[in-house]
Amino acid sequence: MGGFGPDGYTAREIAELFGTYQDSIDQTYGDDLEPYEGSFNRALFQAFARAVHDNQEQDLEALYDSLFIATAEGPHLTQLCAERLDVQRQEAIRATGVVEWTRNTAGSEQTIPGGVPVATQPPDSIEFRTTEPATFDAASATVQQPIRAVEGGTVGNVGADRITRMPSPPGAVTGVTNPQPTGDPAFDLPGGEPQTLGQDRETDEELRDRALSPGSIGGAATVGAVSEAIRGLEERPSLTIYTNRTLSDNANGNGLPKLSAELVIYRRGATDQQIAETIHNHISVGERLVNGINGTANSATVTDDVLGQQRTILWSEPTPTALSISVDVVTEAGYEGDTAVQRAIAGYIGGTDPEGGAVPGLDVSEDVVVDELESRITDLDGVVGVASVVIDADGDGQDDTTARSDGLQAYVVASDEVVEVDATSAITVS
Repeated sequence: MGGFGPDGYTAREIAELFGTYQDSIDQTYGDDLEPYEGSFNRALFQAFARAVHDNQEQDLEALYDSLFIATAEGPHLTQLCAERLDVQRQEAIRATGVVEWTRNTAGSEQTIPGGVPVATQPPDSIEFRTTEPATFDAASATVQQPIRAVEGGTVGNVGADRITRMPSPPGAVTGVTNPQPTGDPAFDLPGGEPQTLGQDRETDEELRDRALSPGSIGGAATVGAVSEAIRGLEERPSLTIYTNRTLSDNANGNGLPKLSAELVIYRRGATDQQIAETIHNHISVGERLVNGINGTANSATVTDDVLGQQRTILWSEPTPTALSISVDVVTEAGYEGDTAVQRAIAGYIGGTDPEGGAVPGLDVSEDVVVDELESRITDLDGVVGVASVVIDADGDGQDDTTARSDGLQAYVVASDEVVEVDATSAITVS
């Protein structure tokens, strides 16, 4: 069956359209129009069905597909990626390189202007042009000059000594060649700048994969950029960003609807307005933000300076878990002291350092891995090893770590949880 479905719009086939017409005629006129095999009316309905299938139905399917990054193609995909995610299609790049001109007669300076064409030999000749003037010294029979491919793409990356054709040779010049491969950044242009590698225009598949990858969520426009901006606030918030770049709800198992992103942020004292404005400055207006799926829903309104319009920013807040940690440290001469151990633990997990200052640490949903915690401690001077670690999350004095699927012992953190530790009171070193 064609029409709208969970995967979009599928063009209805001729038989399905004809059946719809016939059912409608039967309900309206009964047998008066005699739509039996071979009748004029039946042939007319079949013609209508074919015309609608070949035109309207296929156009509807193409139109529907053009509305979504996962199915759009060509200019439609380029426009969607730019408007919704601020991801630009990478256009073809023209290769650059160097040619060396040769002349038989020296004795005077001679300038080869920019824009002179050179090319590889037929068939499939590849054309280049000089990009700036070059001058033979009076006593020199050779001079080198930078060139750029006329056509963008990998076609402009050619091997050494392949550019030997001169469609319009400069006066007194007897030959030309490229002494080094074009497009190879390992070689320099005459001014010392590396050559540019010729690259093809990004295909639809490449653009789509890049735009919908977990590392790209729109705006200014990566997970790393948004994370860095949020964590760069004075209060040192932490966060995790969940994305679903498919046309299916919950495709990644994180509960998100199709084509959406959820920022789960532990603010550590930052205000709603600080969070909202930071998100606004790093994510495009077209980004579909959701909240309340992997944390408690929150939102705030900001005003777009360019458009002069208000925008409601959505994000979620995790449940904080305060840990109590006990470590048994084996030491030797030169031991830096218990305070250094407490500071190392707080610096890994996040929370409060021994002096009472806020410190960033693990992001939302990040596990506390015992091996990593022990490594932070054993990196300190005078620490031989760590005999035991107890991570207590519920205040019963018992260790709450478990073995993960990768075999590492860890306190496993939920998708809507963040952990912290207060080094002034909740870290015991013995």
